[in-house]
Amino acid sequence: MADNNRHLLDKLDELDSRCREIEQQINDPAVASNASRLIPLSKEQGKLMPIVSRYRQYRKLSGQLDEARTILADPSAEAEYRELAGTEVEEMEQKQADLLDQIKDTLVMADDAS
Repeated sequence: MADNNRHLLDKLDELDSRCREIEQQINDPAVASNASRLIPLSKEQGKLMPIVSRYRQYRKLSGQLDEARTILADPSAEAEYRELAGTEVEEMEQKQADLLDQIKDTLVMADDAS
């Protein structure tokens, strides 16, 4: 299962990179003033954003989860903070799993629409 998620996350990194490229191109005045270039880019961006925005949330949550795990593993942290971090870890792991499921569902729906 972890290998499948790793493959999925690698693919999502690629989609995120592509979305950033599109954003840069759309912000280029030469592209913005050329409808024949702008329209296809805007359509592609529109298809990618539902997936990429959730993936960006997932990555942000991953960073927060790493921070909470660090506090949880720190024996010098106050017990109250470690307890709070433990609760946050559980909540964030569930949110992370939910986001990954939403991303998978969005990808399946995008494939079905193609």
